[in-house]
Formats: sequence, structure tokens, C-alpha cells
Amino acid sequence: MVSQAFGHSLAPDAILPTYGTNFSRGINFGNAGCTASFPASFVVPPQGRNPFALEIRIGEYRRVQKLVQRFLSCFILGGNDFNKYNLFYYSNQTAIEQILVPNILRVIKEGIQKLIKYGAMNFLIWGLPAQGCASINLAQATSLPFTSAGDYDQLGCSKLYNNPSIYYNQKLMDLVDEFRANYTD
Repeated sequence: MVSQAFGHSLAPDAILPTYGTNFSRGINFGNAGCTASFPASFVVPPQGRNPFALEIRIGEYRRVQKLVQRFLSCFILGGNDFNKYNLFYYSNQTAIEQILVPNILRVIKEGIQKLIKYGAMNFLIWGLPAQGCASINLAQATSLPFTSAGDYDQLGCSKLYNNPSIYYNQKLMDLVDEFRANYTD
């Protein structure tokens, strides 16, 4: 695994501390399929509740933070909140701007505030890549009956999928600016 190649341990659920795992260089809380929020908090997903929502990973952080004094913790989130319901949300800009993005950012903000309260100090917060360039999304976009040449940007990527990423990233930067203003340490 990549994290192991750099000398980092996997999250405690993957390799239990009783097996001699060394967390002194950090812990990777990234799981495939992670979301910021529980999907059921804004839409009931067909597959049920996601076991890797941010709140659960914060609980894992609390459980192991006593193992080390200061360490780097990596939480990756946001993108899968879009992926779970992408065709519905990508085709509905109002739902993206009024429901999905505010919900994701609220959960991220609350999660970071909890982590700060629990002693975390440094955060790497990154946005979404251009979703409209992914082959699966291009295939979906071209199969829609209302698709025209104007629905693609200069690189041939679908605006239907890229515009929500752009909007999310702008709002995420606003949140980062808010944290920088409120937490100068």
C-alpha cells in the first residue's frame, strides 16, 4: 500500500494496535467509499448507510489519539458525496447549490471543529477534480438525449459534471478562508 511504503500505518480498524502497529508517523483514516456525511441525512441511498462517514472516522481518531502525542491524520472526503447520487444531482444545479454542497460543507466544518477541539492542528483540505473528464461521466453525459456540443468545455469534458465540482471548490475555498481567519495558529 502507498501509505505503508512511506512508513505510515493503516487505520486501526485495518491493522489492530495489538499487532505492534507503529502510529508515530501518522495514521491514514482514508477508506474507499468515504463520505463527509451519512448519505441518509439528505437522501436515502439504495445501499443504506455508509459505514465510512466522517463522523465515524472522527470516532476512530478519538479512539487512537492517545497512542501518540502528535501525528498526521489524513481524512479524505467530499468527492464520494457527489458520486453516490451523481446523475440526480448533476442534472439539478439547484439541488447541488441548495442541498448537496451546503450539507457536505456543514459536515466538513463541524468535523474539523471537532478535530480541533480534540487537539488536531494541521489540515490538508483539497477540492474535487474535474468530474466531467472521467470516462464514466463522459459516457453518461453523451448518452443523455439533451446533450449538445455546447455541453462540453474546451478540453471535451462534460460541463454537466464539471460545473458542480467548480461550484463545490469555490465554496470549499470560502470555508478554508473562514478557518484561516478564525484559527490563526
